Amino acid sequence: MQAGAAALPAFHVHVAQVVEAIRLGDRPQGMDAEEAAVWALCDELLAPGMEVGDESYAAAVKVLGEQRVFEVASTVGYYTTLSAAPPGRGAADPAAGAAGAKRRQVGLRGPLPGHGPSLHPLL
Repeated sequence: MQAGAAALPAFHVHVAQVVEAIRLGDRPQGMDAEEAAVWALCDELLAPGMEVGDESYAAAVKVLGEQRVFEVASTVGYYTTLSAAPPGRGAADPAAGAAGAKRRQVGLRGPLPGHGPSLHPLL
């Protein structure tokens, strides 16, 4: 810690440690049973193949219950799909500002201005 810097509350120290572990590709330390179950479930869902083994699923259900396991898997699936979706048509123009009603037509063919060629096979 730098001289004169105020100490962070325990919560913020924990969050900073978790963010640093994720940045380094490590599993964060000090997770409770629910956090560890969600971490393990997400770790398998986001690995190539996006499959959760029977043992991992049973362990997650034991800690979280089926409803919460479903919610975690659904959330991961939703954001994974969202991150892979091409931009929609008529996206708001960020350069127009909050008051600007101008909308820019974003086509589904070709890259957006300022971006490299599309990697999507249909674009």
